[in-house]
Amino acid sequence: MTNKTQKGYLIIEVMMAIVLFSMVVLTLFGMLSFLQRRTQVSTFEANAGILMQEGMEIAHNALIANWGSYPDDTYKPVFVEVDKRWDLLPGEETEIQTRYSRKIKLSQVCRNTSNGEQIELSSCASLGGVIDKNSKLVITTIGWMEKGAPKELTASFLVFHNDQN
Repeated sequence: MTNKTQKGYLIIEVMMAIVLFSMVVLTLFGMLSFLQRRTQVSTFEANAGILMQEGMEIAHNALIANWGSYPDDTYKPVFVEVDKRWDLLPGEETEIQTRYSRKIKLSQVCRNTSNGEQIELSSCASLGGVIDKNSKLVITTIGWMEKGAPKELTASFLVFHNDQN
């Protein structure tokens, strides 16, 4: 092999090494960028989940403590400093941690008279259902903006009040 041929192979090997190195670097930067964005999204969702759970616990405790005080409406949790307890006031809570909003919707529960299953409240009368005075549906919604798009996390549960003392 001549000296010129060896130099030619060396140049090709160096160029291949540069191309491979560039591909590895670009792939790593792309992956790191994706992981950073995903971590931020996961943080937003985790914080929303914590606020969701907190709202659900506050609603449950407020309903159990004072069942008859909460007609169907949208509420926000408020800490009552004098009594050292949480309460629900009408409205929606905004600017939680400067990013989130929270609303807790309480509504009556309609039951099928033959099997006791829950029926959609809007079709209660037409399906022959009855309002269950001992149950409330709690729907907690957390909203936030992420990259200019609205995001929402919603959960619901039933609270049962045993009217027998």
